[in-house]
This record gives sequence, structure tokens and C-alpha cells, in this order.
Amino acid sequence: IIAEGSLFYTDLLVEKSALPSATYLNVNEGETLISYGVDMTSTYANSMMPNDYIKIYFKAKGDDGAVMFGKFLDNIKILAMKDASGRHVFENSSEARTPAYMLFSLPEDMHLLFRKALYLTGSYSVELILVPVTQEITNDEAVIVSSKDIQDFINDKTEMVSVDEILSSTSSDVSTENQ
Repeated sequence: IIAEGSLFYTDLLVEKSALPSATYLNVNEGETLISYGVDMTSTYANSMMPNDYIKIYFKAKGDDGAVMFGKFLDNIKILAMKDASGRHVFENSSEARTPAYMLFSLPEDMHLLFRKALYLTGSYSVELILVPVTQEITNDEAVIVSSKDIQDFINDKTEMVSVDEILSSTSSDVSTENQ
């Protein structure tokens, strides 16, 4: 608490946005922050900026060799763009910085779906393609899963394991090792 009229060092005050990890303060309750690897090509020559919105398209090769392609997630707000050292790419700086990570957040169910899609990159040649949104998005528009077919494909190829199952299997493994 700072008493009104008391001596206070204003040069020690900083704006919330100037804090080194202010990105974490912008994550909505119930959402999970994602740090997704990017490069100059995937960010359209570094033209994707914080507070812009993106869509994520999904491309995969099915068991029969057919290619599945479509819009996966929509209305995702970019929270930050960081270089390989974790510094903001668009910070006022004399040096040119190359994007290495895009930070955005997703509601928990979509976060899990997104992570499961990432696990399928090897076995089903899954590619997640970032595309800038060209129409105006308002803050009250929610992130949506755009394709039920893509969601079903991901869920059919993966399986969720509950924390209780993990804990019970590790405790039984430990008890077996102790015998």
C-alpha cells in the first residue's frame, strides 16, 4: 500500500506490458498457454504479430494413403512472438530478430486436441499450417474447432489416459519392483 502524497520512486514503476513475462498475464482463465515453434516461412516473413488472429489448418495422411486437409482451429489470438533466446521479436530494438516461438492460448479441450495432433506428426504426416485471419475478429469470438472430421480423426488415432490410471499404473509398477 502506498500512502497518498508519500515519496515514491516513479522510475521504478513499469507498465504491465513491459514486464518480461507479461504474456502469461494475458492468458484467459481456463486456457492453456502454448509455445509453438515457428520460423520466417510459417509466419509469412514475420508478418504475424501479437494481437493478430490466426487459423490453423490440418493436413494428414490417413491409413489408406488419402490426404485429409481442412481448417482445424479458428479465432486464435497471438499473445507474443519470441526469438530463440526468448526475447520479443517486435520489441523496439536495433537488432532484427527472427521468430522461433509463437505464444497463444487455447481452452483446455482444444489444447489437448492440439497436443494430440502434434503427436501424430510422425505416424500420419500431420502438418499444422498457420494462416493469418484477414477478417476482423472481436475479442468475444471464441476459438472454435472448425472440422468434426479432423477432430474425429485425431481422437480415433489417440487415446486419453486419466491421471488416476497413470498414478495407479506407476504405483503398481513400484510395488512390483519392490518385491
